[in-house]
Amino acid sequence: MVVSMVNTIEVLKSFIGVPICAIAAEKNFADGALLELARQRWCSRCTIELLRKILGLTLAGLVLIYLGLCAGLYAAMRQSPERFGAIMSRVPGIAFAVLPFEPFWMSARAGTLKPGDPAPDFQLPTLNHKASVRLSSAYRAQPVVLIFGSYT
Repeated sequence: MVVSMVNTIEVLKSFIGVPICAIAAEKNFADGALLELARQRWCSRCTIELLRKILGLTLAGLVLIYLGLCAGLYAAMRQSPERFGAIMSRVPGIAFAVLPFEPFWMSARAGTLKPGDPAPDFQLPTLNHKASVRLSSAYRAQPVVLIFGSYT
């Protein structure tokens, strides 16, 4: 009977994942009675251990979900502006309050230019769309100032 009792306790420990309470482990019950007692009567120490284990697993899961969402947001910010806009149009507003949007944005869109570096060459159409202006051709003749923003 002792061997059967030890085996039953080990099976219950592995099945439930927490130690069986001292009341159930010390009494000499048959296998079925021990299993029923373990299901019905938990001591406070076993209940606390079980709650700690559930809380720990829940917190670990929430941290993994949060880190996954942060990685997804950062990956979306590294996309082209059109693709990023399409992705962000589907993101609920609460995400902006929960996820660190601004630090990720500053890192993802920082660029590689430093003060004193030459400006990258680009070509833009004129306002009437009849011609285009290239930065390298305008820069050779005179200094160029780029103003992004509103005139009002």
